[in-house]
Amino acid sequence: MEVIMLPSEESLEKANSGEIDGDIARSKKVAQPYPNLRQIPVKLIEIQAVAFSKIPSLRIDKWNDLAGYKVTIVKGIKFIEHGTKNIPRESVESISEAMHSLENDKTEIIVIPRYTGINLTFKKEAYLIKQVSSVLQILPLYHFVNKKNTDLIPVLTATLKEMERSGEIKYIQRAYLESLVQD
Repeated sequence: MEVIMLPSEESLEKANSGEIDGDIARSKKVAQPYPNLRQIPVKLIEIQAVAFSKIPSLRIDKWNDLAGYKVTIVKGIKFIEHGTKNIPRESVESISEAMHSLENDKTEIIVIPRYTGINLTFKKEAYLIKQVSSVLQILPLYHFVNKKNTDLIPVLTATLKEMERSGEIKYIQRAYLESLVQD
């Protein structure tokens, strides 16, 4: 298996078209607008939507609390797109672009996955950028394959269920989170 890092929307489009074999760590609802994607029915991880800002006094507890601020999200992170659908916002192509917009005061708030945001603030030494919200939404994520790879679903399902049963999935998640702290 080869993992290719692509912007969120591009990754979904290429997996749906069959240009790439599948997409990792997506929500169940992702298949609705992408009819050629088939879900592997084993939860891999949960992702948390949170807000980051340079305004230290800011406190966001729910999606609607974002109203009235200049908000930036990442195109293709569907559950964040959905959560902010009634809020004026700008969409950018990548999390790095969202972070850059916040660092350069082009936006007041970015809404991104929690651990990715924490990792970026540490790596960039962006000490003025802080998480300013509670968890706005938690979403379980799954692997998806293009319909041409439907024959792989039973094999991948059995393998992931065994990894889940043995604790290997939790171990990998924990190791990843620890690596963020070490970096």
